Amino acid sequence: MTRKPNFAKCMLGIVVLALLFIGTFAITRAPLTSAKKTDLAATKSSANSPKIALPGARALTPPLFDSIFNVFELEGDIEDNPGGAPDDWVTVNCDGGNSVIKTGVLHDGLGASIFTGGGSKDPELLGSWKWKDGSVPDKDEIINAYAAKFTGTPGGDDILIFGADRFDNSGTAFMGFWFFKDSVVPAADFKFRTGPLATDPLSAHQIGDVLVLIEFSNGGAVATAKVFEWVGSGGSESGGTLNDVTGTAPLGSVFSVSNASPVTIPATGSCPTSWQYTPKGGVAGGPISTNSFFEGGINLNAFPALAGSCFSSFAAETRSSSVVTATLKDFVIGTFNTCVSLTISKTVTDVCEGSGAAGATTYTYKVKNVGGVTANFTLTDDNETNPYSQPFAASQIGADDLDVGKDNNCATQIGAGTPTSFSLGPNVEKTFICTRNRPPGTYTDTAQATGTFQGSTQTKIATATAHVFANPAASAGANQSVCGTAPHIFTLSGATATVPAGGTRTWSVVSGSANISDTSALNPTATLNAFGSATLRLTVKSAATQTPSCPDATSDITLTLSQNPAANAGPNLDACETNASHEFTISGSSATTPIGSQITWTGPLGVSFDDIHALHPKVTVTSFGTVTLTMSVSNTATGSGCLPASATVNLTLNQNPTAAAGPDQTDCSAGVTTPFTLAGSATNGTTVWTCDSGDCAKVSITTPGSLTSGVVFTGTGSATLKLTTTSNATPTSCGTASDTVILTVDPNPTVTICGDESCSVDNILALTANVTPGTGTITYSWTGPAGGISSDPTLQTISVVLPGTYTVAVTRKASAASDACPGMISMHVGLCPGGVCGTP
Repeated sequence: MTRKPNFAKCMLGIVVLALLFIGTFAITRAPLTSAKKTDLAATKSSANSPKIALPGARALTPPLFDSIFNVFELEGDIEDNPGGAPDDWVTVNCDGGNSVIKTGVLHDGLGASIFTGGGSKDPELLGSWKWKDGSVPDKDEIINAYAAKFTGTPGGDDILIFGADRFDNSGTAFMGFWFFKDSVVPAADFKFRTGPLATDPLSAHQIGDVLVLIEFSNGGAVATAKVFEWVGSGGSESGGTLNDVTGTAPLGSVFSVSNASPVTIPATGSCPTSWQYTPKGGVAGGPISTNSFFEGGINLNAFPALAGSCFSSFAAETRSSSVVTATLKDFVIGTFNTCVSLTISKTVTDVCEGSGAAGATTYTYKVKNVGGVTANFTLTDDNETNPYSQPFAASQIGADDLDVGKDNNCATQIGAGTPTSFSLGPNVEKTFICTRNRPPGTYTDTAQATGTFQGSTQTKIATATAHVFANPAASAGANQSVCGTAPHIFTLSGATATVPAGGTRTWSVVSGSANISDTSALNPTATLNAFGSATLRLTVKSAATQTPSCPDATSDITLTLSQNPAANAGPNLDACETNASHEFTISGSSATTPIGSQITWTGPLGVSFDDIHALHPKVTVTSFGTVTLTMSVSNTATGSGCLPASATVNLTLNQNPTAAAGPDQTDCSAGVTTPFTLAGSATNGTTVWTCDSGDCAKVSITTPGSLTSGVVFTGTGSATLKLTTTSNATPTSCGTASDTVILTVDPNPTVTICGDESCSVDNILALTANVTPGTGTITYSWTGPAGGISSDPTLQTISVVLPGTYTVAVTRKASAASDACPGMISMHVGLCPGGVCGTP
């Protein structure tokens, strides 16, 4: 219910509380930063419950505690006025601020996550609390809640700041703010557990859980705060689980206030969108209505029972009244981890014995700060002596324990010193990796990590067992080779193997074909049913199961069953070359060459082999004729008793035929026929002349088999004659060679003279020589009466001025290689006016 105190008593109480509050902070190490904040503290709220009696001797010599106003503006709004330290909610929820840890904006919304069930009350165990999605009276609907932890100034006290906003301000609000040591999460089964799953453990109260109850009377305008500690039993409140510790701290150690005027939420973009607020009857984004925003703070160090406390979860709740046993309405819960909290893991790799990296066990230590504060940590390993236990005893650290946090080499012992300390921020994990070479055996070591933060300490251990396995060894004995009959039984003697405990020994056939009598025996027998060889392998496996596993030990032995070798060098070979060099490949040769045998080729001088021991070697012969090669097959296996064998092959190198028809010939026509004499040459075969193309009908070859045969060409023209040489090599012919010659008979030129039909006005006559055929290179030479030629006599056309006989001599070369064929004609020229000037 809402209290209605006498006005005079109320004013007197406010004055007394204000005087006590001002007096308390006057002797702290840091005063309030502005007159505005001092006025608010004196006039807007009561710092303690009216039940608190004025302290006696404690008021005369009060302890020095940091003011909560040194780190935060508790004046009923969210703005940082003026900007900078101390913070306000805009700073904490939007820009970061100076808080050690914060929840951020915990958004609830309407019709979600409310308390249900009769056991959901503050004095009850957390295991009896229940929740559901549903609605409560509008004035009890929490929209957002938020909390932050600060380090006080100048003394470093732990100061908790908390706040919330509600949907409707049409009634008095009763609020509670819980700080739990355990993780408290609304789980899937509608209970409160340490995690979200129905299988997670139920959350539980721990001694030191803190409840700050605030009664906002007069519709929320006046705030009264009380502080309770969870003690489990013997407490001052109903049921004894809660103890009222409000009076154990100086005035001003806890404070609460609501907004006397609307509060504007920062615009989206300047602050996380999770800070959403829509008041009843208002618009999205606010502002927060008057008496709908509540904030408070508490200096934990000022309360003897709470000093040094740390927490894991934060909850804001609305209640039906200010009494401890009131029915709970709406709630918002979030993580608020101010304790040091860590996890440690230790993993090892199993290895097989050995030196260097291959035989080194790798130890991996991971320490993670799962708390919400930056804390200091140490990490040690017991080095398999004086093992750590849980809970940890400081006396367990021995001089030979490893300081794993120092240099990652698994070698630095703590000795008489202390473990190296390292710092980790919230949710930061640090990994240490080191290696150790140990002899075969099993080693169980325990690692211990300890974290500390402002009096909060946590130690956890992790144990891991490393196995160093003995390496297996195998020796299958010496190779064996015999000549005999198939099948043959070999005894695998002399084989040895070191088989680690639990390991296996196995014989197998790697190649070839063999039957092994007992694949797990050390010295079994092996049977080869046919000539040839088989490779057997002895494999010894370790019993180790680590990844990667220890390498198998293997040893191979080759068994060879041979028969007496045989040689077949293959058929004789021949080849043709222009020059005396040819590479033969011995093809088709075969030999029975048991493993352990060897082929050797030999030949006369001038013959070379690419590999004298190959079955099909390449052989280079550098002279024409026939050479004989010998293949020898011998068994070199010790004690095989096999006899050698040999065979021969002949290689013949023949010369290719050649043919040269001589140079092309061109003559002027000698009359009806023109004779030619051929000038051919040839080697390594028989020759014949044939007409290949051209005027073959005009050609008659006198002796076709003669290299210098005569040829009669009838008329003029051109014909191509071919000289062909056919190889006379045996047994395989080397083919043919051919060459051609062109015979050409050019016609002698035919000449006519033509003169103009009238004399010029100066009696000059032009004479022109016409030559048939007119192609090729033609020369002209004119003669006549002395002084009768008045132009160049070597031109085709000349000018004459006297009567008489004029003669032109002509030569014609059909081509540059042709002879100059001659021609001549004369013409008589007489002078008569008009008409023909002369007749030939």
